[in-house]
Amino acid sequence: MRRPVAIALAVAIGVLVIASRGSASASSLRPIAWPQERVLLIGDSLAVGLATPLEQTLRARGVGAFRSIAVGGTMINQWTWSGSHLQARQLDAALAEFQPTLVLISLGTNDEASRGAVDYKGDPAQPPYGPGFSVANQRKDSIPKLASKLAGVRSVWIGPPVTSRWEPDRAFRDLIAANWPGRYFNTESIALAKESDKLHMTGSGYRTWSDAIIAWLETGA
Repeated sequence: MRRPVAIALAVAIGVLVIASRGSASASSLRPIAWPQERVLLIGDSLAVGLATPLEQTLRARGVGAFRSIAVGGTMINQWTWSGSHLQARQLDAALAEFQPTLVLISLGTNDEASRGAVDYKGDPAQPPYGPGFSVANQRKDSIPKLASKLAGVRSVWIGPPVTSRWEPDRAFRDLIAANWPGRYFNTESIALAKESDKLHMTGSGYRTWSDAIIAWLETGA
């Protein structure tokens, strides 16, 4: 092989390797066939609102099965404590009984809110929470623990929406996006109609969010 050709081939291979490292799920991308999918949605109160329009649209597309386990106020770490927390037990049971082929995760908003001077309900934050609380440091071990629970199942982390109640915690959001082994859906660029609390969406806001997620999933998940 002539040297210029060899160099070009080496560069091309290097580019492919870098691209695959940049997207941990690139090799798992495939067109969605909804009748063959068993979709599990887990998350906090935002997932509670998202579940209805998501299920309605997926049912209309003939999804094989759909289940939601969403609990308001929950944080990421609560879904990782096997045997010692309700959400973790519910997730373990759903993985064993429901056997999803695709898990959608809508978590992070309550974790992010915990770094404020007040908690997500507007009450004074209690130690160790508050302005000095590093969400990224506190959750860096929870991400791989949750990933371990979902090993072998395709998954998508639905990133937290932007709220006017606090600035996005860039370090925390980047931690999830960079370290989740499945795909990461970035919600931040989507304009979502909010309720008066400036946090939860209106009915139309949840519908917009659901439609955007499904359209993105159908590009390959």
